[in-house]
Amino acid sequence: MKEQNNSNGRGSDVFSGFQRGIETTSRFCGNPSSTGEWGDPSDWRQGCLIYQVMVDRFVPPFGGKPDKSLYHESATIREWSDKPMMGHYLDQWNVWSHEVDFWGGNLQGVLSRLDHIQDLGADVLYLNPIFHSLTNHKYDTWDYFRIDPAYGTETDLKKLAIGVHDRKMHLILDGVFNHMGSMSPLYQKALANPKGPTAGMFRRNNEGGFIPWAGAQNLPELDLNSSAVAEMIYKGRDSVVRHYIREFGVDGWRLDVAYEMGIPFLSGLRKAAREELAKSLLVGEIWNFPGGWQGCLDGILAMHGRQIILSLLDGTLNGATAGAMWERGVLSTGIDFALKSWLVLENHDTPRLTDLVRSRSARKVARMLQFTLPGSPCLYYGCEIPLLGGHDPDQRAPMDWNAVEKAEKDPASELNLIKRLSRIREEWPSLKWGGFRLVHTSDPSLFCFMRTAPGVREEVLVVVNATGKARKAMVQVPEGRIHDMTPMECQITGWSGRTHCGFLEVNLPARSAMILVPDAGDGRDYTKYKHTF
Repeated sequence: MKEQNNSNGRGSDVFSGFQRGIETTSRFCGNPSSTGEWGDPSDWRQGCLIYQVMVDRFVPPFGGKPDKSLYHESATIREWSDKPMMGHYLDQWNVWSHEVDFWGGNLQGVLSRLDHIQDLGADVLYLNPIFHSLTNHKYDTWDYFRIDPAYGTETDLKKLAIGVHDRKMHLILDGVFNHMGSMSPLYQKALANPKGPTAGMFRRNNEGGFIPWAGAQNLPELDLNSSAVAEMIYKGRDSVVRHYIREFGVDGWRLDVAYEMGIPFLSGLRKAAREELAKSLLVGEIWNFPGGWQGCLDGILAMHGRQIILSLLDGTLNGATAGAMWERGVLSTGIDFALKSWLVLENHDTPRLTDLVRSRSARKVARMLQFTLPGSPCLYYGCEIPLLGGHDPDQRAPMDWNAVEKAEKDPASELNLIKRLSRIREEWPSLKWGGFRLVHTSDPSLFCFMRTAPGVREEVLVVVNATGKARKAMVQVPEGRIHDMTPMECQITGWSGRTHCGFLEVNLPARSAMILVPDAGDGRDYTKYKHTF
């Protein structure tokens, strides 16, 4: 986690004050975490900013063309300017032809662009699978203990981890432990001897045949009840999970298909990860309601929350209903779990936000929600340009670095919006570690909430108008420590209004949002806050 900028007198001081025992009388949403009703500012896993990379699509290969000998014979090498296209089924390999189209990106290329990732404000680099496999997405592992040669070597991974940690960032790998690739030596051994011990590591149907995940013949399912599988994945001294944390400095895992893996397996995996690194992060791919997973995971990919945001933007939900749904989700898990969960608007499994939300102003609202709601925003590579892309494989296009250069020069670009929101999160740490409180307004179309904090100067009020019409509303400010006539200033637009009797009157243009903070003075002149923390 990067050092906090406290030059403005804010930052982590107020959180340390809370830890010294400052008491407040506010009511907060969520169960107490280890430090109370807020998060723990010393825990890098809470409210971190994640940047997701598909290695093959991120940086063009040095020298222009990748070494064809590093790829399987089924591979087709594409030009970096090519766009992914839906292909045809290859019976020989049990995959679609677009799954073996490659653009040539590798770990050295990712290392060369760490400055860009850090400049966006990222605290975490998350890599899609990097282990030896047939396909470009690499969710069909052949060997968990071998980096895919097209991506590089163990030395390349170690150098990348060092580069990440030198920037006070963290590295998360993608763990695909629900299934393997059909061409993996382990599965081929099971096929050769269906009655042997290796065969017992894979799930079988009533007729004795091996079961492919979701009908994909290239993805035979591992039997997670098998002791041999548990030993290989997390139990053994040199198991996959332990090995990469201990030997490569990996800080945690994103678990593919976690919703199918079962609580006992996930619990054992998390225990093993924590034995290697106490503050390791285990985030599961969960497309369900968030409650119920906090006993076996540190957080989830908040796909339920993503659906709330998208449904708010398209008018399916009004603001009041979206807020009530979000509050219920936080209450179901507690604030600690919510803060460690990844707020996803798009990734390798979904259409890009540019395809789902055509309005630029609406996308700005979505991004502001992603950066202000409780959780850890997860940025999918290219969202800062932004890249276009519909369903698979369209949303996995190669990164356009020329577009990055143009976006950097455009003050109104989505890249510069992301940088600005990152700076606001640094300046107002309650957006990272703060609690969550639903806010009521006179207009149910608005989605309003507060990010609460031990110090009143740290509190943030967010007011969102996702509709296509301008809205005027009276907003309740549910914090008794915010005094009457306190200026509330928007960190995006510069607008300022004063509270009166615990309310704030706002005027919001269509598809807009405000991030409002109280101006409690600096204490040098008269202030109502002289005795208010």
